[in-house]
Amino acid sequence: MSIVLAGLLVNTILDIKKRKVSLAVIILMTLGGVLWRIQSGDMEPLDLASGLLPGICCLLIAMFTRQSIGYGDVWIILGMGLVLGGERITVLCVMALFAAGIWALFLLIVLHKGKRYEFPFVPFLLFGHLCM
Repeated sequence: MSIVLAGLLVNTILDIKKRKVSLAVIILMTLGGVLWRIQSGDMEPLDLASGLLPGICCLLIAMFTRQSIGYGDVWIILGMGLVLGGERITVLCVMALFAAGIWALFLLIVLHKGKRYEFPFVPFLLFGHLCM
């Protein structure tokens, strides 16, 4: 879906350069995607609800770990969950976490960064979306 891809591209650039994401872009991505799903007749209430679960889990992780995952990442995952649905957002998140884990190992082993070193997560969400 091109609206999600566009939103992820913009927020990937912002996350890499400024370590921030645009809430306006997230809202536009979510509204555009939801409207597209409604128009196409592909809006199941159960799929809509299950699409929020990964984002809610990430929100709880952010709250209880002093933002080991940032709130911007959480808002993107919540918005994408509404657009993509439960199964697709779960697969996307698993792929993104796997890729981020490989990157973290590279940072630790090769670049000798500490375990507290922070890196942007939105590029990995983009990677997961492109792999689907």
